[in-house]
Amino acid sequence: MVVCVDGCEPDYLAQAVASGQMPWLKRTLANGTAMVADCVVPSFTNPNNLSIVTGVPPPAALRS
Repeated sequence: MVVCVDGCEPDYLAQAVASGQMPWLKRTLANGTAMVADCVVPSFTNPNNLSIVTGVPPPAALRS
């Protein structure tokens, strides 16, 4: 399973996990893999999600 949290500062999630507000995410992070992806600017959800899935950067037209 891939969980993509769009438009969120990773530290917000870390603080919520540390304070006990996100027990599911805490278990998932402990037993899975967590990565922070870079996005292109301006940020568009669909092209960035395609990049996450394929590993290929968005077309140059979307990065300008």
